[in-house]
Amino acid sequence: MTARSMEKLERLLGEWRIEVEGATEGEPVRGTGTAKGEEAAGGGILLNVVLELEGQELYWETNLFAYSEEEEKVHQFTVGSYGQVHDHVGGWRSDDVLYVEWSGISGGKPITEKVRYEWKGPNSFEVQETDSIGGKVVSTYVYRVTRTSPLLEEPMAVPT
Repeated sequence: MTARSMEKLERLLGEWRIEVEGATEGEPVRGTGTAKGEEAAGGGILLNVVLELEGQELYWETNLFAYSEEEEKVHQFTVGSYGQVHDHVGGWRSDDVLYVEWSGISGGKPITEKVRYEWKGPNSFEVQETDSIGGKVVSTYVYRVTRTSPLLEEPMAVPT
């Protein structure tokens, strides 16, 4: 399962354009951005994201995706410019759908982030995120992600 899970994660490799729409506490959120997926030393995929959200400061996020063979789970470890550090954990629901979730504390209250990735083909995927605080949905986002770099025919070899 490890090789197949990592093969599916390798679809994140390359350069991407992002369009985001959503709402936070009833207020609309819109923006655009870019992402770059690279192979991470030791295994995994490093996805760096930069978003320009209307009326907000530039947002940066780094995500490390990897598969834990022992747990048989995918981890998405996220560090963002708003100060968040999250280990989302989940798995593949199908060949094209990855679901991860994180639960923790934000502003002194319990929060849950549910994130669903769905590949629409080799050059696009969609991310749906729902954030709930104390069981109440406070924000939802849809990220439409389109490849801007040529699709790699074969993954690049990484020297060891």
